Amino acid sequence: MNPLLDLLETNADTTMVLGRVTQYVTQYAPRFSAYLLMQEALQFFVEKRAFSSAGALLNEVRVYFPDTLPQGCNSNFDFQTRAKPFIDGLIPLLKKPLEKVVLSPVYNVNTPEGDEGNPVLTQDGKTMYFSVSGRPDNKRPNAGKDVYVSVNQNGAWSTPAGLGAGINTDKQEAAPFLHADGKTLYYTSTGYPGLGKSDVFLSYRLGESWTRWSRPVNLGKEINDTRQHTGFGHVTVDGGSAFYTRNRKEDGKGDIWETRLPADGRN
Repeated sequence: MNPLLDLLETNADTTMVLGRVTQYVTQYAPRFSAYLLMQEALQFFVEKRAFSSAGALLNEVRVYFPDTLPQGCNSNFDFQTRAKPFIDGLIPLLKKPLEKVVLSPVYNVNTPEGDEGNPVLTQDGKTMYFSVSGRPDNKRPNAGKDVYVSVNQNGAWSTPAGLGAGINTDKQEAAPFLHADGKTLYYTSTGYPGLGKSDVFLSYRLGESWTRWSRPVNLGKEINDTRQHTGFGHVTVDGGSAFYTRNRKEDGKGDIWETRLPADGRN
């Protein structure tokens, strides 16, 4: 185990790390240990926002990786010829001046205890749906993951509210997708009768309220099966087709699928 890898797990001075890593890589490149240390050191510098140190490291070590492999070299060493294109792709990115981009959590939506994620917004950008577990304001203590909603009022997001017992159960509700019509909600649930580990359901918003919904409808065996459904990534504006990820039975890996929605599964 390279002791320099352990150094990267500490709050070490970036200048000292740059010097020691550069010395090691220039001495041992193109060995894999040098390549690995370079990769790990880049993560160290990026996490510390030390972009100039990352760029300096790449500039120094670039020449120590070959353009081609020696004749008869085992293909296990092809990482060596990937090093320079990798470095050449990163150097301009690291040199580019930082722009003033504001990154901040959405105020009034997140909680320290909650696990909020999968946000989707209405077409006008004023209403946000998301899935969450562990929120302290959830009055159902045994609830799993629920779908919540927050409304942007005068530039500020309202305190989120659950979509109510008609949508959320004591099991897992997740992956909300709100159609462009602003009233048709597709989401996954393990709390209603279904065919698999989670099925896709459809519900319609009742009136102008964002927390009153029709009884969810299972989209049926044409869409759902025994596998865990991850929800729809997109539904066309006319409501006729949906795109989603479907995992293969053989190896569990995902494919992108398109399906024509049945008549009772459209907006």
